[in-house]
Amino acid sequence: MRIKRLMAVGIAGILMAASISTDSVPVYATAEEDVIEFVDSDEPVAEEGEEDSGEMYLEEDSDEGLDELEEDSEEGDSAKDLYDDEIESDDLLLGGNAEEVEELEEIDDIYYAMNFYPGEGKVISNLAFGKDISDWEYDAESGVMTAYVPATVKVVQSVRYSLIVPDGSKEFTGWYLDEGHKEKADFSQGVTVESDLDLYAGFRNTGEAPEEFIVSDSVSIDEAAIDKAAMDWPEELVSAEITPESLAADVAEAVADVATEAPEAAADIAEPADEEPIAMADAAVPEKEHLYLEDAKLSRQIPAQIYSENGGVPKPAGSDVIDLFRQGDITVTVDGNKLVFVDDGNASSINMEGYYFTVEDPAESDAKVNRYVGSNNYVTLVPTEAPKYNLVEGKIDVPFEIRGTELSVKNVNSTLYYDGAPVLVYTGGDNNGDGYPDVDTNATLSRIGGVITDSNNEVLSSDRYTITAANDSANIGTVLVVFEGKADRGVTGRITQNIKIVRREIAAADVTVSFADKNLNASSVPMVNGQATPAVTVRLSSSGNELVKDRDYSVIYSDNNAAGKTAAVGIKFAGNYTGTLSKVLTFTVAKDILSKDSIVASAPDKGYSIFARSGYFKSIPVLTYGGKTLKLNTDYVYVEQPTYYYANDVVKKNIFGRVTLSRKAGQKIPDNESVPSGAVINCKFSVVPSSASQAYTANKDKSGKYIPISFTVTYKMR
Repeated sequence: MRIKRLMAVGIAGILMAASISTDSVPVYATAEEDVIEFVDSDEPVAEEGEEDSGEMYLEEDSDEGLDELEEDSEEGDSAKDLYDDEIESDDLLLGGNAEEVEELEEIDDIYYAMNFYPGEGKVISNLAFGKDISDWEYDAESGVMTAYVPATVKVVQSVRYSLIVPDGSKEFTGWYLDEGHKEKADFSQGVTVESDLDLYAGFRNTGEAPEEFIVSDSVSIDEAAIDKAAMDWPEELVSAEITPESLAADVAEAVADVATEAPEAAADIAEPADEEPIAMADAAVPEKEHLYLEDAKLSRQIPAQIYSENGGVPKPAGSDVIDLFRQGDITVTVDGNKLVFVDDGNASSINMEGYYFTVEDPAESDAKVNRYVGSNNYVTLVPTEAPKYNLVEGKIDVPFEIRGTELSVKNVNSTLYYDGAPVLVYTGGDNNGDGYPDVDTNATLSRIGGVITDSNNEVLSSDRYTITAANDSANIGTVLVVFEGKADRGVTGRITQNIKIVRREIAAADVTVSFADKNLNASSVPMVNGQATPAVTVRLSSSGNELVKDRDYSVIYSDNNAAGKTAAVGIKFAGNYTGTLSKVLTFTVAKDILSKDSIVASAPDKGYSIFARSGYFKSIPVLTYGGKTLKLNTDYVYVEQPTYYYANDVVKKNIFGRVTLSRKAGQKIPDNESVPSGAVINCKFSVVPSSASQAYTANKDKSGKYIPISFTVTYKMR
């Protein structure tokens, strides 16, 4: 069966319903000049001279079947205009009389077809075509709805045509311009029609189990209605109450009138052969029409909400937005009708038909929305759960923005004196896994200064922003420090600050200088190699970092080369530091401590001579300390006089080869012995500091006596 919308003539606004097959569906027609006609798609309308097919109208004189008639009204024509101006023939349509009915004229304008392919849709949930649509047809067998658009209409905005899947397993998502459902047709913004256009219904799975749902074999189109009061019809038409009974009577009268003019056709109408009987619809005009939230208009845009949190957890903003609707700060209208906000919890208080809505917060089921900074937040306007009285259908998502607070950075030091440490303070770990050491935010702010606040001058907790520095090498130069808010914690903005590291001018208060040997007796610091130079340690007072000798500083000693003097320690800074400190430490110089390790002992070679006197082979030992030659009896004394021994075996022969001298290694050499040339001699002796020495001392035993320092020196007879 095919359902076709035609221009109203005769008794305009007559409502009809027909029994249709299982795949036929209810139709909701809202245009002011609609009459719904049912044409059997299998049996075309009889042409002139042919036997009538038994359809619900009879045309005697027209050259074309009524199923080819098209609307011939211009935008703005009222129903009365049509009645007064366009009725020109004696044709009858559903009870009109010959005097009132004029022939429909086929218009010559160009029309484009909009074909709506239902896909998985089984039942029409609503249908409303406005003034943009000239005519429409619905084929119940294929489910295809075709709307005809005049070529003068470039953009169609007046279409509302939705489908449902009866078992509840799928939900209609809209019409698409392609079978793949990639590009959606948005009639609220207007759809450009410049040629025939195919539209495809889209559905999504609801996730619900299919329910048993049987479409009756006799589903009547009982929601089709025309607002008589809005039309300018003759009084005798408008004043008549249209009921199923009166409609049936009108039809019967029309058939009777036709019987006079065309008895055979009247018989076909009264008892159509092989056709299911056509049932009449309840034609009562509802006081109010259903409204659709997809067409909703707000009195104003939802104002931006400000991010807030509790204990570091973002707080949903949807409840505050819903309060704007509840309190009437934002009102909702559809087609000029104001909707009433009623929570579902108060739906039981509704006791009369009207337009009721409520607002749902998707954050209740989705932790990703209505909490974080951005414009991808929304609430959903839905009908209040009062199906008996509520005339609102559909739903619509209304977006709103959540704004964060802007990051503010104040009082950061632009200059830092070099201290050997990076500008930022690092924890040494990488807990966030970004490949960079984590920054100790609080310790960093202590080091570089700075107060981090929001746009309201409220101090931000350190976990709501980050501090980074890409080139933080701790060297002299400039480091770019970046402060950035965490958007997921409601803080936005990025601020950069150059911090310059400069050579540090060191004052006495900036460093701590101490002797490196914690057990050193500063009242008696012995000289070494003629100078007392005790090692020192230099640390920065602020960080405790130890500076490196000969890189960051050098030590200056004064009055440190004579026993009994009070020497002073000074520091001269270098490298990344500058400045000089004098007399940061003092100590008393003590005598040098002579030891076998600190004294260098030697003996010069001796020359052989046959005329030499007794003891000529003895070489006098030489002692040096710190590059200075010590003086016998002034700086030291012998406690064991030098004694001489052969260092290796010696054999002496005369010119005849006769052995005249033979000595073994280690054998002591007598004073009167003639030591041959080439002999190697060891000289052994022991010394202690001279009691008269003012410069030297040595280690002593428990009794207070010097412990002798023993040496063995080797030399050769030339």
